[in-house]
Amino acid sequence: MNLLLALLLCVQDPVPTEKPKQAEPSKTAEAPAKKPDGDKKAEKEVIITADRRESDVMNVPAGVTVVTGEQIKESGASNMIEVMQRQTSFFSQGQVKGAQDQMLDMRGFNNGTGTGQRTLVLVDGRKTNAVVSSSTDWTTIPMDHIDRIEIVRGPAAAIYGDTALAGVINIITKKAGKDPSASLTFSGGAWNTFNLSASAAGSMGPYKADAFLILDRTDGYRDHSNYHGETFGGRVEYSEDPSLHAFVKAGHHEDFRFRPGSLTLAEIALVGRRGTTSRAGEGHVAEHYVDLGLDSEVEDLGTLSFFTNFTHENDNSIDNTFGFPFAINGHSEIFTAQAKHVMTPKIFAMDSGFTTGIDFSFEQAGAGSTFGSSFYTRRMIGFYEQLEIHVIPTLVAHAGVRYDRGWFTLDNSDPMHVDRAVDQWSPQGGLTWRVVEPVSVFASVGRTFKNPNRDELMGFFAGAPQLNPEIATTYQGGVRISEGGFSGEVLYYWMVVHNEIFWDPVLFSNMNFERVTHSGVETQARYAVTEWLEAFGTYTYTKVTINRATDPTLEGNTYPVTPAHAATLGITVKQEGVQLTLDARYAGRRLLISDYQNSFPALPDYIVYDARVSYTWKQLTVFANVYNFTNRLYFDSGGTNGRFNPAPERSWMLGFDLKL
Repeated sequence: MNLLLALLLCVQDPVPTEKPKQAEPSKTAEAPAKKPDGDKKAEKEVIITADRRESDVMNVPAGVTVVTGEQIKESGASNMIEVMQRQTSFFSQGQVKGAQDQMLDMRGFNNGTGTGQRTLVLVDGRKTNAVVSSSTDWTTIPMDHIDRIEIVRGPAAAIYGDTALAGVINIITKKAGKDPSASLTFSGGAWNTFNLSASAAGSMGPYKADAFLILDRTDGYRDHSNYHGETFGGRVEYSEDPSLHAFVKAGHHEDFRFRPGSLTLAEIALVGRRGTTSRAGEGHVAEHYVDLGLDSEVEDLGTLSFFTNFTHENDNSIDNTFGFPFAINGHSEIFTAQAKHVMTPKIFAMDSGFTTGIDFSFEQAGAGSTFGSSFYTRRMIGFYEQLEIHVIPTLVAHAGVRYDRGWFTLDNSDPMHVDRAVDQWSPQGGLTWRVVEPVSVFASVGRTFKNPNRDELMGFFAGAPQLNPEIATTYQGGVRISEGGFSGEVLYYWMVVHNEIFWDPVLFSNMNFERVTHSGVETQARYAVTEWLEAFGTYTYTKVTINRATDPTLEGNTYPVTPAHAATLGITVKQEGVQLTLDARYAGRRLLISDYQNSFPALPDYIVYDARVSYTWKQLTVFANVYNFTNRLYFDSGGTNGRFNPAPERSWMLGFDLKL
């Protein structure tokens, strides 16, 4: 479609087509373009995720957060969950301090009952949301190998289709440059925790290659919360000339994890916050993947990109939650193939950008348990078109539409056999007004969706094959500022979600709420006050209301778990190689898991303080991190069954980072 459009434009407009700006290969892997050299005031921050092509952040009509690898290092975060929960709109809760088995979502969709994730998470373009649960296993993402994270919240996510109901997280990993490089990071701390991360990269002629290895070991802050994991991978790129890039990437992750189980307040008083009275279970996860990509510039007709991925996962676990061992042996595979065409022509002297693409995926999962077996397959195909046009130099219009068709097959040993077909249209549009150069005002509206996942459709205890897909219409508007050392954003959103899926503890099954409203305010700011002082912070207001439900007594009630108010605040001081970062995370009062009746006392609010100090001499950095240094006793969440997961006490980490 874009190729035909380009031919017409050549006849209509004598202005030659503008070639896309060159980026570090490969765009297929969703890598961001480098900022242009020169005066910093002229630099423009480029984001890939919003339009699936390079776009000026100031022109995007959506909530946007960019987290750099350097900021991750400075934060002292020990895992991906700690990185993400510092960002506006996110809330996480789980049984342990590590990233394993944590439930993370944004905009109030984290209700604590395991009904999947409404945020699509990509790593270099590869989908990480699990086939069976649509949630991301954050332990499989190598935090020490991240170059930057791009987060897009709201209607712009419509271009990605299924699972991007609330937004998209695109994690972009480090890649080889022209010069050889290597790094080694080692840390150790409380609870016999050790982490080793090593990487190397180099180039030879048209080839570039990089590889990494990460080892994690911990006894955990609670009894029976041990975790042993290893992650390794590599990437080879080929670039013979500026118009052709290709790559292959492969990786493997394997871990053994133990789950301590929740505690009543009486049990906490008896065994302490680190104790356990019943071991919830243990698991073994093994995942490997292969990615292939190709980008090619077609003279003045734009860039063609192809990307394909295969991921296989084995997940074997024993669950003792119900007082008896419940074994699950599962496996899943996902195959994706994507084709994309990007062009940036002039339309009657107006700058514009077009992204046209097609996505195909095939997913399957099989599992056997004490109570039988199941098999699930899903095929999805989606077509999308995204347009950005500069109507006048200070006004940018965005429009797009996506169509998805899906086919589901469900089989289990009941016996049950269900074939379903679903289709969705996802239109979206927006306007951005560049009021003055450092300020933009934006507004957008769009429709996103999430299909029910395997666990929701056919759980081992109670299947719900009749579940409807969730559909959200989102309206949002905000203002973004980027001037000198200051960048900030304030955004208001209002989402009307039809058929939101929830776990009904009375019927012991997943159900649809007819209508739920999510609304709130998201703010973020970062200010380099001087060369040696930087301040940063976020504030999030979240309100989720049940509007229409089968049970009329629930109408008007508030959704559980996610706090109405949440905030972070921190500073970084740098002086002659010494760097100190102090930050605080606040979570307001929040309802217990499954408390849709709003009848239980809410959990109290809390503030947790973390600190990191480091010293850099040439290529060597030594550091010390202290987490929860006031030793605050708190709970991120608790259940209506009167059981809680105590958050970790004060802990520490020492280590070094060597770059060669």
